Amino acid sequence: MFFAHLLVAVLVALFFSLLLIPFRRPRSAQAKASTAVGVLFLFFILFLGTWAGGLWIAPFGSAWLGVYWMPFVVAGLFVALLMAVTDQSSRRRYERDETDPDHVEHAALVTAFGMLFWILVMALALAIFAGYSAT
Repeated sequence: MFFAHLLVAVLVALFFSLLLIPFRRPRSAQAKASTAVGVLFLFFILFLGTWAGGLWIAPFGSAWLGVYWMPFVVAGLFVALLMAVTDQSSRRRYERDETDPDHVEHAALVTAFGMLFWILVMALALAIFAGYSAT
């Protein structure tokens, strides 16, 4: 079951990642260079969220490879919508001077969101582990 769940989670995350990529509109050269990294992070969070949600949502729908795939689709859709709503790439950014206090605040915010990313990854990995140990 582990590999079938993994396969379904990858396919659903890949589908929703491909749907969300066109909505990321980089405006600067630096943003264009970091788009590939952003897409990888997007896929990774979608993958883990889809996998964890697919394990914890009650099974419904038809089975494929012995796996009820609809809970994975619902979880992936939910995570994809959350990612689309919180996407910052389409919002206007202003060029800032490095001595500007807002620039320092921006650097602190980036660090905080970096930590939030790893906390989220650990929480999702723990949810996946708990989903398999509960059965």
